[in-house]
Amino acid sequence: MLMDADPALVNLPNEGCSLYQGETALHIAIINQDFMMVKELVERGADIENARATGYFFKPGRHINCYYGEYPLSFAVCTAQEEIVRYLVDKGAPLESQDTFGNTAIHMLPMMPNKESAIHMYDVLMDLEESTKMLEWIPNHQGLTLVKLTAFEGNYELFCHLMEKRKQIHWTYGPVTSAVYDLDQIDTHMEKDSVLELIIKSKNSQEGAKMLQITPIKQLLLRKWETCCKGWFIAWVVAYFLYIVIFTIICYYRPMKPIIGSDNKTHGSQHRLLNESYENKADYVRLVGEIIVILGAITMLFMEIPDVWKKGLRNYFKGTGSGPFHALIWGFVTCIIINVIFRVSDFDWEEIPMSLALVLCWMYFMFFSRGVEKTGPFSVMVQKMIFGDLVRFFAVFCVALVGYSAALYVLYVENYPKPTESSTPERFSSLHASVFTLFELMLGMNEISGIEKPKAAFVSTLLLCSYVIFAYVLLINLLIALMGHTYKKVSKERERFWKLQMAELTLMIERRLPPKFRVRSGICGQVFGLKRNNYYIRVEEKGKVLHKIQRSFIPDKSTCAPDDDMPDDLSTVSSHQLANTGTDTWAKWSPLQLHKLNSNYAVNNPNHLQNIVTKEEVTEFTSADGRERKQVRIVKTHGKEQRTFKQDQSIESTFTNLLDANNV
Repeated sequence: MLMDADPALVNLPNEGCSLYQGETALHIAIINQDFMMVKELVERGADIENARATGYFFKPGRHINCYYGEYPLSFAVCTAQEEIVRYLVDKGAPLESQDTFGNTAIHMLPMMPNKESAIHMYDVLMDLEESTKMLEWIPNHQGLTLVKLTAFEGNYELFCHLMEKRKQIHWTYGPVTSAVYDLDQIDTHMEKDSVLELIIKSKNSQEGAKMLQITPIKQLLLRKWETCCKGWFIAWVVAYFLYIVIFTIICYYRPMKPIIGSDNKTHGSQHRLLNESYENKADYVRLVGEIIVILGAITMLFMEIPDVWKKGLRNYFKGTGSGPFHALIWGFVTCIIINVIFRVSDFDWEEIPMSLALVLCWMYFMFFSRGVEKTGPFSVMVQKMIFGDLVRFFAVFCVALVGYSAALYVLYVENYPKPTESSTPERFSSLHASVFTLFELMLGMNEISGIEKPKAAFVSTLLLCSYVIFAYVLLINLLIALMGHTYKKVSKERERFWKLQMAELTLMIERRLPPKFRVRSGICGQVFGLKRNNYYIRVEEKGKVLHKIQRSFIPDKSTCAPDDDMPDDLSTVSSHQLANTGTDTWAKWSPLQLHKLNSNYAVNNPNHLQNIVTKEEVTEFTSADGRERKQVRIVKTHGKEQRTFKQDQSIESTFTNLLDANNV
C-alpha cells in the first residue's frame, strides 16, 4: 500500500544517516533474502543500475565487514543468492559496474567468508552470458583483477578453482596427461603486480604458502629457479662471502700505532690519523680492500632502495621472514658510512661502528641459508624463536632486571662509594654495572661471594635470592618450555614457510637482474595453437590405473530388484526398455552378464553399437591444487568419444550417467 500511495519510495535512498548513506529498499530486500520483494520492487521500477550503498557501514576495513560492493547485484553476489543474481542480470543489471574502489561484482568473490559459495557464484557469473568472459579481466583502482585479488586476499579455494579453469588438456596417453596453463598475469614478465608477487605479500601468509603448492605456481617457480636464479644465487653467495672476508681482514689489520709513555714504554695502541694510514705497500693493499668494502656497501644500498620504493617501508621490513635481514643490511651500510666519516675526520671512536658492522655482515650471511633445502627450514625455526619466544621473554625479564639492579645499587653504593682494590664492590658501584652483574648471575657466569654486605644485609640477601628464583628458575625454564612448544607448532609448517621464503628469494633475484639476463618462463601459445601473445607452462600429470571393471546389462537375481522390473526376453531388449531399468539394478550386474547382454544387444540393435560400454578405468592423479583425486573414464567398444567424469562420482553413478547421456 505504501508503494501504491507513493511510488517514489521504491528508489528513495537513505540520506538522513551517513552510516547507511545510499541504501535503498532493494538493498534491504536482497540482504533479507526476500526474492518475492526483490521482484516486486524491480517490477515497480527499482533502480538496479545506479543504486549504491556508500555509507560508512558499507566501507571495507571495519571490524564487522559489511562491504558488499555498493550495487544491488554485488549485494546478491556477496550473499550467494543465485536466483536473485540471475534475475537482476536478466532485468539488465550491468555486471561491469564498478564501485568507489573500482570493484565489480566478481571482485567481491575473494572477500566472501564462505569459500564454497564464492566458487559457486563465480561459476554462476561466468555462465550468465558470453560477455562475462572478460569480466574477470577488469582491474579495480589498485590494478587488481579477479585472480590477482584472490591471491592477495589469500583465498586458497577460489584460487585453486581459477587455476583449474585455466587448465587445458594438450594430450592424453593412457594415465599420462599433458596440461597447459595460461601464465597471463601470473608470471612476473611485463606485470607490475604479478600473481606470484601478490602471493608472497598475501594478507594470509598460511594460505599464501599453500598457494605455492598448486601445480602451475609450483612448476613456474621451480623452472625460474633452475633455469635462471640458481646460478645467480650461487654467484651471489660466493661474492658476498669473499666480501665479508675482505672486510674482516682489513678490520683486523686496521692502521694502529703504539702509545709511548714518558718512561719510553708501550702503553697500548691507538689508530693512526688519516695522513699516517697509508705509508707502505701493506697499507695500499689494505686501501684496495677498503675501497672494495665501500663500493660493496653502496651497491647494497642501491639494490635495496627499489624494494623499499616498491613495497613501502612497512611491508619491506615485514616481509616473509626477510624483514630482520633487511634491517641487518641497512645497519651494516649505516655503520660503514659512519666509519668512513670517522676515518676521514680522524675521530677516535671508529672501532665502535666497525665492530658493529662486523657482527651485522656475518649475521646477514644466514640469509643465504634459505637457498639450501637442509638449512632453509632451520633458519625459519630460528627466526620464529627469536622474534617470538625471545622477544616476549626479554620484555618480562628486562623489567625485573632493571628493578633488581636499581635496588641493589642503592643498597651497596653507600658502603662502597669508590671501588677499592681489596674488594669487588664495582659489581654494584653503578647502575649499568649492577645490570651486567645480574645478567651474568642469571646465566650462571658470576658469583656474588666476596662482596661485603651493606647495612641492610637481610634485605640484600632477600633480593638476591628472589632474583635467582624469579629469573633463573622461573623465567629460564619458562623460555625453554616456550621454545619446545614453538618447535612442535612450527615444525609442521616450517617446510611450507621455507618454500614461501624460497619463492620470495627467486623473485628477488629475478627482479634485480638486468632485463637482458632474465629468462622468460613458459612456451609461446602459438606452439599449442592457442593465443599467440600469451605464454603457457606445460605440466605432465601421471596417474595410475587402479583397476578395470567389466559390467554387464543382466542383473544378478539374488541381489537385484524384483523380476517384474526386468525385461523378460533379453534377446529382444530395446533401448527404451534398457533406459527405463532402475539405476540400482545397473549397479549390481556381473561381468559375465555384461558380455552376454552386449552380444544380444549388438545383434538386435545394430544401430546402437556406439552405446555399448565394455569397461571403466579408474585413474588416480594429482590435480592443480595438489590433492590426490580419482578419475573414472568410460571406454566404449565402437564409439570414438570418451566421457570423463570428475572426482566423487562412484562407478555405479558414472555408469548410469553414461546410459542416460546416450539414451541407451
